[in-house]
Amino acid sequence: MGIVEHTSCPRVFDYFEEIAGIPHGSGNTKRLSEHCAAFAAAHGLTCRRDAAGNVVIHKPASPGRETEEAVLLQGHLDMVAAQEEGIAFDFLRDGLRLRREGDFLTADGTTLGGDDGIAVAMCLAILEDDSLSHPPLECVFTVDEEIGMLGAEALDTSDLTATRLLNLDCEEEGVLTVGCAGGSRVRLCFPAAGREVMALSCRIRIEGLIGGHSGTEIHRNRINATHLLATLRSQLTEPCPAIRGEVAAGAAAHASPSSATALLAVPTEKQAEMDSLLAAVQETWQREIRQTEPDFSLTWTWEAQPGLLTVSEELTRLLPLFAQLPDGVQAMCEELPDMVETSLNLGIVKWENNQLHLSFSVRSSVEEEKHAVERELLSLAESYGGTASVDGDYPGWPVQRDSRLRKTASRLWEEMTGQPMRTEAIHAGLECGIFLSKMPGLDIIAMGPEMQDIHTPRDRLSISSTERVYTFLRELLAVL
Repeated sequence: MGIVEHTSCPRVFDYFEEIAGIPHGSGNTKRLSEHCAAFAAAHGLTCRRDAAGNVVIHKPASPGRETEEAVLLQGHLDMVAAQEEGIAFDFLRDGLRLRREGDFLTADGTTLGGDDGIAVAMCLAILEDDSLSHPPLECVFTVDEEIGMLGAEALDTSDLTATRLLNLDCEEEGVLTVGCAGGSRVRLCFPAAGREVMALSCRIRIEGLIGGHSGTEIHRNRINATHLLATLRSQLTEPCPAIRGEVAAGAAAHASPSSATALLAVPTEKQAEMDSLLAAVQETWQREIRQTEPDFSLTWTWEAQPGLLTVSEELTRLLPLFAQLPDGVQAMCEELPDMVETSLNLGIVKWENNQLHLSFSVRSSVEEEKHAVERELLSLAESYGGTASVDGDYPGWPVQRDSRLRKTASRLWEEMTGQPMRTEAIHAGLECGIFLSKMPGLDIIAMGPEMQDIHTPRDRLSISSTERVYTFLRELLAVL
């Protein structure tokens, strides 16, 4: 028996466990891509795997539906690889350690990858089930969605004939997503050469912030660990003259960092003074920040003896930059007042090869506003002697006013559940815009089961919601 017993869709969870056992963080999806191709071969299905690692599987229509237009089912193979501080886990080699907590699946100390492993699992279950009624199916599993939708960008769609697309990359049951923002990745780089000084090493850790997805949760205005670290350092004038080269926060540009760390070089005679300063900040922040961030902590440790440390005065010089960097929600949508129009998130900070690297996720449903934020970041980089680059640009998916697919899905959901299906456009990015740009006229909806705290180690997937959404997906294919 698998970790999920007595379920109405056992094969979905069987496949999800298989997927969880194969390392598949962004940039490391080769084995999972090969696994999906092997699945197709084992089931006698036509399959194409391209140079990027995308997998396209074709399944003929069920008897009597051969002349119908094809439906495209789509999800992505990669997951955000994030783990709790201190957890011994290698995302390049280790399979996830799944746990069941009541109605939820989660992973031990790491992200679960329900986004979007459950989509792949549902598609594989549908592809193997010859009892289902369905039109011709084209299942597309893309790679590296989480780091700029690189797989979708590289995908050749010339052998796809579908006129309808069911994207399975959403995290709220009973909601049809019918539009999304476009986005890009902006990377800033600053020279930060080091020099050696004799001093004590003080490691500062900021941990326990909630963090979250920079698209679906950016409006919650959660504290970014990077900005908190920069604020802390700006408050520590003397006795802390320099920052050691080790400074880091975040694992993905589109996730708000929940932790950050830095090493400070402190003169031996100033250790007691530094302890006093940090203790005062700790007391204030725990009183203020824990009102909204209950697990927040600020800690520091000292090396026992002074040593010859490499420090970077350039990193200290860059502190004012962090106060000027735009971050979070920049504008709300006039047509849909509850929807964020433009935002950005500083997701990664790292010091590497004597350079400070910052990575941002920029999003907007207005293309020009997206480019305006990019230009602002480029200008700031130049003013501080750095360089900037933009990559991973992807188009938005505008709301289609007359969608037969949306109407059919909404009607079926209400018939099955007695509840109306909510429709929304989201600020997060989906691959739907890329598919639409390559396959004009495609009728698209996106949906998925209930997931919470995705892209964080608290990531979890509702088992009962997965059952209901999978049942709905089977019925929807039957009536399309």
